[in-house]
Amino acid sequence: MGIRKHSSYIPFIFLLCFTLNISLSYGANDTITTTQSLTGDQTLVSSGGKFELGFFKPGNSRKYYIGMWYKNVSLQTIIWVANRDTPVTDKFYSQLKIVDGNLVLLDRSRAIIWSTNINLSSSNSIVAVLRDDGNLVLIDGSTSNGENPKPIWESFNHPTDTLLPGAKLGYNKLTKSKQILTSWKNSEDPGTGLFFLEIDPIGSQFIIRLKGSESFWSGGSWNSSRHLNSMFSFIDNENETYSAVSDAASVTTSEGDLISLLDHRLDNNADAEEVTRICKVACWCLQDEENLRPSMGQVVQILEGVLDVKLPQMPPSLQLLADNQEEYTFFFTQLSSGLSSQAQVLPLSISH
Repeated sequence: MGIRKHSSYIPFIFLLCFTLNISLSYGANDTITTTQSLTGDQTLVSSGGKFELGFFKPGNSRKYYIGMWYKNVSLQTIIWVANRDTPVTDKFYSQLKIVDGNLVLLDRSRAIIWSTNINLSSSNSIVAVLRDDGNLVLIDGSTSNGENPKPIWESFNHPTDTLLPGAKLGYNKLTKSKQILTSWKNSEDPGTGLFFLEIDPIGSQFIIRLKGSESFWSGGSWNSSRHLNSMFSFIDNENETYSAVSDAASVTTSEGDLISLLDHRLDNNADAEEVTRICKVACWCLQDEENLRPSMGQVVQILEGVLDVKLPQMPPSLQLLADNQEEYTFFFTQLSSGLSSQAQVLPLSISH
């Protein structure tokens, strides 16, 4: 009788254990299949543990976004956002899942907030995979084309404000499509900001333009297949024009030899003291703690040589990156507070 009295609980206990097992093991997975979804505090982690994807809330915002960040950097650094203009208010009632061959984000009413928006004839075997290069891809899980099947959709073709090694910033001459970096609105809102960085397919150069206007900055024309300071490669052919961050690119300099970091087009024609002051400003502006960064008045004084400062210690976030990655990440951000009318391009170089 004792066994019979408690036997009705067995299916419930089995279901509970099964559910807990999925939740606990799911965070270490890099894949979403048609039978899985991501919600709440669950995350995807790339196979090598470099990148993580899940819900995040920027700053003091009460809104949630699906984003990607570096797994091993303590200061969360968002490098890609899916629903940047369509946030959700509750991550525990929202789901990221495969629906009809697309990766979609559903809110608590099960309305589609964001989608990869592709058309497929067959969608039963589609899976989403977070790769170790920071590329979120949709692939056909039924095919076996080596370790990295050709993506049906990939986040590298839809960047937000960051360009990772392996991704392109360019223009496809056949499809007329292009990849653009767009600044956040502010530090607590990753929505589409005011500034756009893109490739000018006619002039073969970087251009920054303000939303709804013509370009107000250009980087100068490049030659075909030219590498820019070993950091960017530029390709122009009959199919496409693009620039990409070079894989495993590095910048090295001997003690005090800062002139070697200059653009080769300057032919070393620069004042060493002025270059030193510029490097000091850059190092202080990259500090993790906002109160350690100089004000604009201090920046001007340092650049003019009125205020002398020592080099700061490497901030913890960059130290962790240096310990784990030998590659470049290219950030395009909008300055906050009194500098909101300007844009800045931050090339982050990591070298041992």
